Amino acid sequence: MEIIERAEDFFKVYSDVPIDERRLVVVVLDEEPISWNIAYHEIKNNTDRGRKILKILQELKII
Repeated sequence: MEIIERAEDFFKVYSDVPIDERRLVVVVLDEEPISWNIAYHEIKNNTDRGRKILKILQELKII
């Protein structure tokens, strides 16, 4: 699956996450907890971390 498609899937799921829960950890990357909000900004800005986050979320079948 292409990065753009994965990002679109993430944004769809993210929009359904309650606002209060977006500060909760969704994935751990390099021993660093990543919240939904941090993941959103990394993915939106198409960073290397964002691409890694997308890959992990897809592997975990969250997106």
